[in-house]
Amino acid sequence: MAPVHLIAVARYQSPTDNILRGYLPSLLPLGVLLLGAMYFGVSALRMGGGQRFLVPLTAFFAAGQLVSEVSRGLFAYEYPFHDIRLMLILGFATGTGACLFLHVLARFVRKRRFTIALFACLAYLGLVLPAEGFDTKTSLALLLPSMLAALISGYGLARRRRGAVPYTLVLFFFTGLIYLAPTRFLDIYFYYCVAALLVFLFAQELRSLFKERRMRAAEKARADQLELALSESQERENPSNVQLSSAGKVEILPTADIAYARGAGDYVELVLKDRTTRLHSATLSELESRLPGKFLRVHRSYLVNTAYIVALERDASGAGSLDLTIGETVPVSRRIMPSVRKALT
Repeated sequence: MAPVHLIAVARYQSPTDNILRGYLPSLLPLGVLLLGAMYFGVSALRMGGGQRFLVPLTAFFAAGQLVSEVSRGLFAYEYPFHDIRLMLILGFATGTGACLFLHVLARFVRKRRFTIALFACLAYLGLVLPAEGFDTKTSLALLLPSMLAALISGYGLARRRRGAVPYTLVLFFFTGLIYLAPTRFLDIYFYYCVAALLVFLFAQELRSLFKERRMRAAEKARADQLELALSESQERENPSNVQLSSAGKVEILPTADIAYARGAGDYVELVLKDRTTRLHSATLSELESRLPGKFLRVHRSYLVNTAYIVALERDASGAGSLDLTIGETVPVSRRIMPSVRKALT
């Protein structure tokens, strides 16, 4: 190859300005990567972390690689910084490939994960590090884990793992893209492909998150129903009482006789099964802590004994009301309506 391709004379233009104009289209994939990293990173923290951090980390490292690449258009750095920039690109590419590989490994392999991960690490040390030139190293740092991830998803497809088909197709396409154009990985179109891959991973993570949230909600609903059933069983075997105090008078009242309670400032009005009332000098929250689990908070001012509920009605605003066996109606706030419906299902 000729060491000099062109000698020309032209009006001076800032090299960084020209380069930056070429990299402006990269703002779109960069935004996708950063937003995905932040959203799924926060979701991973809320859901307990662990393997859920792999997808946001993949997006973070891919964004870091893109920023390192476009840095030459952001400021005119001294030449020694060029080597640092190339090392950053290699490091971020390694992080992207490693997190992608570990995510697919955790999703489709149930046994010998450590052995497979160790093999991948040795393959990286044996193939990537000895390669000549940063371009070749960076290509291999992405190609090797992508190829291994594609093979693992193919294994999952053979084992009929859920979700293996789209993973296999997407990963083999991405691997083929790197393999067919190993020296074009620095072009902007490549980062659009990376962003597309991450969008696919984000979609899969969203499905997993929604599924897990539904499972947790169902488990909580079952636990609440079991707690209510146990409370009702204990009430039948050992009826509980509540000690009421008002105007210097103390009264012991069976909780089974209370249809509902209505808060009135520092007092609580108790409506009994015969529709008579009692006043109790305490707040509704204090009374709630002393009542058995069959009493349900349906409004900031109302507690209802579920044994007296006949029907739940919901109006167009999202709020509703409870019809009781004593012939009275208790309001249900819109905020509490979903939990009331679950408790009564």
